[in-house]
Amino acid sequence: LTLLLSLILLPVLFKGKIIEIVREEASKSVKGELSFGDFDLSIISSFPDFKFEIQDVRVAGEGKFAGIELLKMAKLETSIDFMSVVKGDEIQIKSFFIDNLKLNVLVLGDGAANYDIVPEGDEDVEIEQDEGETKFQIGLKEYGITNFNLLYDDRERDVFAEIKALNHSGTGDFTQEVFKLITQTSVEAITVKMDAVPYLNKASLSSDFSINMDLAKSRYEFDENNLLLNKLQLNFDGWLEMPEDDINMDLSFSAPSTDFKEVLSLIPAVYAKDFEGVQTKGSFNFNGYARGLYTKSALPSFYLNLGIKDAFFQYPDLPKAVENIQLDLNLNNPGGSEDKTIVNLKKLHLDLGDNPLDLSLYMKNLVSDPDLKAELMAQFNLASLSEFYPMEEEYAGSVTADVKLAGKLSALEEERYEDFNAQGKLILLGMDYKDSSLPYTVEIKRLYLDFAPEYLDMTAFEAQLGTSDISAQGKVKDFLPYYFHDSTISGNLALQSTFMDIDALMGPEEEEDTTEIEEDYDIIEVPSNIEFDLSCNLQEVLYDSMQLTNMMGKLIVGGASVDMRNLSFNMMKGSIVLNGAYATVDPKVPTVDFNIGIKNWDLPMTFETFNSVQKMAPIAESAKGGFSTDLKFVCELDSAMGPVYPSINGGGNLVTNEVVIDGSNSLKKAAEVLKNDDFAKMNLSDVKLTYEFVDGRVHVKPFDMKWSESKAVVSGSHGFDLTLDYFVKMEVPSKMLGGAVASATSLLASQAKSAGINLGSGETIKLDLKIEGTIEDPKMKPVFATSEAGAKLKDRAKEELNKAKEELEQKAREEAEKFKKEAEEKARKEADRLKKEAEDKVKAESERLKKEAESKAKAEAEKAKKEAEQKLNAKGKEELKKLWKR
Repeated sequence: LTLLLSLILLPVLFKGKIIEIVREEASKSVKGELSFGDFDLSIISSFPDFKFEIQDVRVAGEGKFAGIELLKMAKLETSIDFMSVVKGDEIQIKSFFIDNLKLNVLVLGDGAANYDIVPEGDEDVEIEQDEGETKFQIGLKEYGITNFNLLYDDRERDVFAEIKALNHSGTGDFTQEVFKLITQTSVEAITVKMDAVPYLNKASLSSDFSINMDLAKSRYEFDENNLLLNKLQLNFDGWLEMPEDDINMDLSFSAPSTDFKEVLSLIPAVYAKDFEGVQTKGSFNFNGYARGLYTKSALPSFYLNLGIKDAFFQYPDLPKAVENIQLDLNLNNPGGSEDKTIVNLKKLHLDLGDNPLDLSLYMKNLVSDPDLKAELMAQFNLASLSEFYPMEEEYAGSVTADVKLAGKLSALEEERYEDFNAQGKLILLGMDYKDSSLPYTVEIKRLYLDFAPEYLDMTAFEAQLGTSDISAQGKVKDFLPYYFHDSTISGNLALQSTFMDIDALMGPEEEEDTTEIEEDYDIIEVPSNIEFDLSCNLQEVLYDSMQLTNMMGKLIVGGASVDMRNLSFNMMKGSIVLNGAYATVDPKVPTVDFNIGIKNWDLPMTFETFNSVQKMAPIAESAKGGFSTDLKFVCELDSAMGPVYPSINGGGNLVTNEVVIDGSNSLKKAAEVLKNDDFAKMNLSDVKLTYEFVDGRVHVKPFDMKWSESKAVVSGSHGFDLTLDYFVKMEVPSKMLGGAVASATSLLASQAKSAGINLGSGETIKLDLKIEGTIEDPKMKPVFATSEAGAKLKDRAKEELNKAKEELEQKAREEAEKFKKEAEEKARKEADRLKKEAEDKVKAESERLKKEAESKAKAEAEKAKKEAEQKLNAKGKEELKKLWKR
């Protein structure tokens, strides 16, 4: 009962601990998205060890690989040592089995890889594992993988590999320093392509390896090992030793069978077509070895020999066989460097009916100074290929080849052409090619290539690719140094066509793949080792749905740039001439430096076709008509080959041709502000303006134009972010300004005129229009005096104020004095009258009355003076308020 309870309770007690360790170790080692399904720990079925299972493990990337699965595993089952769990220091894994594992490895063109999942700053993870600091210890005795599928896509090196349904198992006690590892492997299909060339096409593989392992010495001895690739069986024996970075070896391999069909199965194209029914005869031998030390700077000695003798093959249901197949090939290197490798293809011969093909090749000094001797002779009808090989494609035409090459590459590089023999011809006549994967038929009417030491001369080339016709002539120099040493290749080519549909030649656009990664660099890089002079005369070209006609000019390729020399063509109902260069001196930051001459282009077509125009001239969206411009354009390009707008510099001159702008947001806003719908439309004919690109904005220098019935001078700028900053000086007929706008401008003009400033006559008003905001939401502000006039008006107003103040003070003084004199005179006369009437009265009473009269007259004079001053001051203030009202 105690034992039974223990078997039940132990997994419950330790499950959480193991799960915690698994999560901790995984989080330390993996960045990105990591998820687990169910966990299970048991001991009954695996007693005395624990059996630990993890379901549905998933690892996905982050950043540009976010959401893209790197790993998906249905189940991981492990056997864990019981006591290692109880002690808790290190958990020892004794076996593991993986079921339904999928790996999706992706390397982008910039080298970024989705398998780079170790967190930054955690480079010590591997060191910790080496030092035993991880909480897991591998003490395997058995392991297995079932249904493993791998997809490897390396876009940087152009390598593609796919493994389907790999099953692998191994037994061996990894807790011992010396033991035997026995493995079995089977793969349903392996595909390998490099530079789009298939080296294996859905090849099957199986192997049984028995390896004596000596972990202390890092020595591995192969014993009774064999591998079956398609139908070819290979046997291995020997040993490997790699105690440090270098690898010491003594390996040999051979094919025990001599049936020609086995080696034939390795040819991808042959094996893919009903291989089981192929009839063959003939024999072959295949063997080789690798012995010695392999280091970063040295190779072991190796030898490979492949011979085929008196062989043939014929597909079922086809009338003819490929006969008399002879092959004698060996590769040999005594050890040391790659330069010591000797390739000796003594013979390759086969008969396609009555048409023979012969090839021989000898090469040595492959790295330092390739020394080669090669001969190719062939003559056959392409249509006859379907008699030997089952093809979905259709061929027609003839091929004739008679080429001989002999000499050292240095003779060509040093231009010692007399020391290198190159002669012969390659001729294709009447070649037709039809393939369901191509939307058009390829017809090469004729191709003549002449070989000489100095160059490869294409004396004639005429082709019809669907609806596109192409003819060309030219020479290529230094093609062999380019192939062997990546040296600079040079040449010239003259290209002609009456019609070229580039859109059709590129094929239909592929449907968008939702799992596709947008790479950082889709840049078209100009190779730095190509120098080419291309002249073209193309009557009509279709590219990106644009029709280009009468294309003529030159393209000079060199120095990692393409230089356009007077490249002219017609498009957009007008014409264009290009001079300048596209360069990728820095492959990650391409640049363009163009002088562009455009004549009579259609504005609506231009705006619709070019995204850059939508940034540089957004008002063109509402425009009709044409334009011409001479433009200097310098900028950097981004990874999508679009302009980096803040880097744009240059500028030019532009002339309009019967341009009408109707319906733009800016004009609608102007019409709203000026209270007249006529301003919502603008007619521009023969308007000339100058513009330049500075700091992400298009700056327009002042230019004259007519806006409805008004005269205008426009200047300012707009940004590539579609912000506006424009200033328009206008002379507007008063009748065009409605309502309050007209009243205000008339009053201001009158006041300015009285101040000696001309803001327009009564029939014409001068005003400024400030345009800000964005293309989508423009902001308009009318200013009814120009800045110059406003300054003059303000200065004049100050003068008038001071003058008015002085005049009012003087006038007040004069009026007061006048009232005073009048009052005094009136008082005197009254006093005389009273004096005369009161002569009979008592002298004392007369004097009293006289004093009262004089006092009264004085008070009335002072009162009159104050009333006059107040009245004049009020009148002056009212006049000043009217003057400053606007």
